[in-house]
Amino acid sequence: MIWQTTKNGLKKKMDRREFLKKAGIGGAGLALGVSGASAFFANKAQEEKKISDGGEEISFYGEHQAGITTPMQKNIYFVVLDLHSTDKEEVIQMFKDWTDYSSKLVDGELVKKDGSNALLPPSDTGETVGLNPYRLTLTFGVSADFLKKNGLGKEAS
Repeated sequence: MIWQTTKNGLKKKMDRREFLKKAGIGGAGLALGVSGASAFFANKAQEEKKISDGGEEISFYGEHQAGITTPMQKNIYFVVLDLHSTDKEEVIQMFKDWTDYSSKLVDGELVKKDGSNALLPPSDTGETVGLNPYRLTLTFGVSADFLKKNGLGKEAS
C-alpha cells in the first residue's frame, strides 16, 4: 500500500488503481510540458545560432541604413583616410565605386570580375570566396573639412 497525505494532513491509504491514475496524469503532464519547452528553447537557440553564425543577411540597400537598426555586430573597425583630390567628378566616381563594392561585399560577392588577361593579377584577391559575409555592414562618413575642400562648405553646417 502507498500512503497519501490529505488536505488536512491526515495519511490515507492509496490503492494501486489510484496510484497508477495519478502517475499517468503526472507523466502525461510532464511529457507535454517538456516537449513544449524543448521546442521553444530549440527554436530560440536556432535563431541565436543563425545570427552568431552569420546566417542572417543584412541588405546594403533598405529603408534604413544597414548597421544602425540591426543588432550590434561582434567587431567594429574604423578607417580614416585623407583625400588629396579636389576634382568633384573624381570624388563622385570614388563614392560610386565604393557603393558598388560595398553592396557586393555585404552580399558576399567578389567586388570585381577578373579580366580576360590571365597574365594580370586578379581584380579581387579572392580570400573571401565561399565565405558568408557574417552580417557585414559598412558606413561611410565625411568630415566638414572634406565638404569645404570640395566647395560644399554651406552643406557642412
